[in-house]
Amino acid sequence: MDKNIKNIFVERFHKAVDNYLSDVKYTGKSVSTVGNYKRRLKYFEDFWAQGCPQGPPVRADVRAWRDSMLDKGTSAKTVRQYLIELGAFFNFCVDEGIYEENPINSKLYPSVRAENQRPTSIYWKAQTLPSCSPTNRGA
Repeated sequence: MDKNIKNIFVERFHKAVDNYLSDVKYTGKSVSTVGNYKRRLKYFEDFWAQGCPQGPPVRADVRAWRDSMLDKGTSAKTVRQYLIELGAFFNFCVDEGIYEENPINSKLYPSVRAENQRPTSIYWKAQTLPSCSPTNRGA
């Protein structure tokens, strides 16, 4: 693909980010929150732009970014938060007519529950429970 066409898509995304961050700032978000959003959107932009985009970001781009973060050891909770924030950005873009659809849906969110579950089955199997016979009840 022609490098100039790639740059058009990346530039369009970058301008959308600027518009979004301005909007977020004026809706009362703190300076640190706006800065966090900016950094996270930049993470996605950098990942997406190196893949030679042929159009606006699509679900496969988001899925690849998610998988890349998880493969690098980023926690599922952090990845989920990044995707939620990216989804809010794309909702803004759809509302503003910048993009036709939001490539993110909740099916892309990694399961935080599975990551944080305690392996109780292993724990309980390893324990030796006292007998419940009348002689061990202390009666």
